[in-house]
Amino acid sequence: MIVAIAIATLVFGFNWIIREKHESIQDLELSLRDIKLIGFKFSPGKLLPSGLTLEMTLDAHNPNDLDVAIYDLEYGVSINDIFVGNGSLSTKEKITIPHNQTQKIIITYTANLTVLPAVAITTIQNLIDKEESYWEIIGTVYVDTPLGKDTYPFSWTYPPLDS
Repeated sequence: MIVAIAIATLVFGFNWIIREKHESIQDLELSLRDIKLIGFKFSPGKLLPSGLTLEMTLDAHNPNDLDVAIYDLEYGVSINDIFVGNGSLSTKEKITIPHNQTQKIIITYTANLTVLPAVAITTIQNLIDKEESYWEIIGTVYVDTPLGKDTYPFSWTYPPLDS
């Protein structure tokens, strides 16, 4: 009986310590460093672009004392309040951010513009050509730690609204 009580106490204590440690994990800090327009895709015989490819550079800072691995990232992209589509991290392997370090992550995103009305495509193309565009990316990052999985929402504008 005493052995059973001791084992139950140890298991409860161990679970409590893990739960407390997991709750003390700080949020992964993601920031958008840069967005580059890689180019437009045109379909044969069409005047308006059918696709738009972006390269987004993120800085992921892990303020914790343990490694964090990003296993997915889902987001939506808007240009001057015109929604151009959703995307996700296009890698099969987790991206590990070592404890107390920052890592650069590059994501390539291709928007299918054929689902947008012609006026929206023309507006987007004109704004980008005149460099008067701002981008908004809203999403969720999915992380894995030795203590369990977690999610963090994020929202960025580029250029930042305060500049």
